[in-house]
Amino acid sequence: MIPISNPLLGFSFLILLGYVGGCMANRIHLPRIIGNLLMGLFLGPFCLGIFSHRLISHELSPINSIAFGFIAISIALHLKVKEFKKVFILSFFDIFLTFSIITISSFLITSSLILSLLLGITGATTAPAASLAIVHETRAKGPLVSALLPTIALNNVMCTIIFTLAIGMIETIYGSSMSMPIAMLMKNLVIASLLGIGAGFAFSFAIPFIRRLRIKNLWASFFALTILIGISEELKVSSLLSAICMGLVITNRRDVADEVFDAFNKLESFIYLFFFTMAGAHLNPFFILKEWKLIFIFVISRLIGKTAGGFLSASFVKLYHKGFFGIGLLPQAGLALAFMLLLQEKGLPSNLISIYSTVILSAVVLNEFGGSIATKLLLRAVKEEGKAYPPVFGFISSDDIILGLEAEDKWEAITKLVHQLCRRKGIDFSQEGKLLEGVIERELSMTTGIGRSLAIPHGILDNDSEKIKGIFAICHRGIDFGAMDGKPVHFIILSLIPKDKIEDHLKYLTEISRIFSKPFISSALMEARTEEEVLRILQEAQE
Repeated sequence: MIPISNPLLGFSFLILLGYVGGCMANRIHLPRIIGNLLMGLFLGPFCLGIFSHRLISHELSPINSIAFGFIAISIALHLKVKEFKKVFILSFFDIFLTFSIITISSFLITSSLILSLLLGITGATTAPAASLAIVHETRAKGPLVSALLPTIALNNVMCTIIFTLAIGMIETIYGSSMSMPIAMLMKNLVIASLLGIGAGFAFSFAIPFIRRLRIKNLWASFFALTILIGISEELKVSSLLSAICMGLVITNRRDVADEVFDAFNKLESFIYLFFFTMAGAHLNPFFILKEWKLIFIFVISRLIGKTAGGFLSASFVKLYHKGFFGIGLLPQAGLALAFMLLLQEKGLPSNLISIYSTVILSAVVLNEFGGSIATKLLLRAVKEEGKAYPPVFGFISSDDIILGLEAEDKWEAITKLVHQLCRRKGIDFSQEGKLLEGVIERELSMTTGIGRSLAIPHGILDNDSEKIKGIFAICHRGIDFGAMDGKPVHFIILSLIPKDKIEDHLKYLTEISRIFSKPFISSALMEARTEEEVLRILQEAQE
């Protein structure tokens, strides 16, 4: 059979067959990326040869660049500036110990300092997508989960910076960039950082215009990322670092962070499907048998480094269950493979690249499989499994619940809730007065106290948005809303509805009415002591 070299045909088959591989893995309860990697391996130039070496190495490289940027910006979207101090300590010891142990143990076997350093840097990375998927799957919530995800994000940000520096130095050593001194490397890092920061602020300021033009956040975010990557490559600076800096700016702008995060979540499965299948196609299985000792040492060294580093860092910040924290850092996938594919484009010695790629790809399969299982068991052991619930009514999460609302009348209650909703959802302060006026105007036209101790005041958002915004409050004293049944209101669901989501809101109102018609719901909610308990009660009533 003639290998596929046409990029359009190759891309189509890569996606189709990679998806089949992921489904097959899922059927036997393995992570989908294992199926993607193995399908890429079997179809790649080193096994069945369905995909040509030219297709994998050159023709699909522009799509690879977009995937790199997507992974980088997705990492940064989990990191908030306010968490930086605590998370820096957690990340520092994890990176330092893991990097040191892997580098030293690899050097004892290979006697190659450059290969050992590259393995050490790559081994220090952790897979945010895998950990996040497990947290969502197990509905986990608690102190360990709250510390785990931002730690992984900062870990990968720091590893990306170190890797970018290391690549520049290695290119200098091997003569491909002999004229690039350390000062030039630092200059490139600064340019990449400023480019990403500028893109982040530009995108944030453009969001109001994007809403006004009714452009979907999904496409706006995607095109902003591709433009940034294109400019970075044109300037020959790190597109990974640029994308990370853009993500850091966006995630710390509350008015745009949620919308961009939701947009990238919609693309995530497709990007990872392509990326992992592509990575598997680069693997030469014959090198696995040849380098099995180095693979074994790498995996064991990483296990020791992650668990020891996690324990030490968790001890410094006095995190509960400190002995378990490092286990949550074991999954490894996206960024490690991004490093591998980037390195293959640098023209370094083929033997070094082959050994490095074989070790990383083999380790990713083992770490992703074993690490995912270990993380799931960890969340069960620390009793954080099952403590998070998906949003009820489609837009109320535990962060949108207020216990013990105090208000003299319904106007004070509405004013307080509009203020809290705007603050929590990052709505600009200048819009708060207009939104409050709209909610009050609708309340004056007809009471929203629909009976059964429930009121549903609402307002309209002028600009289209990705989702309805809402807040749920419990008032134990009761408030006179002029309800239809004449009884005080104890439960208030205030919502702000984009113009294009009014039909969806009517569906949610039907669901809300159904839930509050159940006889047990009012007494159960009045006795709830935490936001999570309220969410659990509503979730169970919804099912």
